[in-house]
Amino acid sequence: MHSRLLVRSTACTKDGEAKRVQTQAGSTLSADPEAGKRPAPLTECQGEASALVAVHLDALKVSLELRGLNGVVQVRGDRTQLQQVVINLLMNGAGSMMARGSDRRLVLECAAEANDLMSVTVDDLGNGIAPGIAHRLHEPLFTTKENGMGMGLAISHSIVDAHGGKLTLSARECVGTRAAFTLPRLAH
Repeated sequence: MHSRLLVRSTACTKDGEAKRVQTQAGSTLSADPEAGKRPAPLTECQGEASALVAVHLDALKVSLELRGLNGVVQVRGDRTQLQQVVINLLMNGAGSMMARGSDRRLVLECAAEANDLMSVTVDDLGNGIAPGIAHRLHEPLFTTKENGMGMGLAISHSIVDAHGGKLTLSARECVGTRAAFTLPRLAH
């Protein structure tokens, strides 16, 4: 009976924690109501995010290829939050390849899409997404990592949604995962 109580208590705590995380993410996004309305240079955000994680990627023996980052592409949003999304996707991709002996490669790409959208993709060569858990990856506190907190993708999803975009995760045809988000591009 005691263990059942503990399980229920833990479940309630997790539910409460998930709500708290969602509330905090929403508060963070609304802390500066003007932040999401300012032009943000998406290509610079990507470059800065990749520079911030470069030492960590080197330590993990992960190479990073940057594509499509030429020129300034403006979106409406908060620069720091967009950097956070890119950092999270890069670190998730790097983490997914730790079981690989070699050829640990990430590709970070920015490209123009139809309907004045910009896409940012991170491709990895990790294990991919198990079909049974794909629908849970954006849930707060859900993690596939031994020491994960289960907050990175949930927060990234909230940030991208708040910026009028969409975050998706999909298995790549050959091997690995593609994490991608789209954002509305500002008119030139």
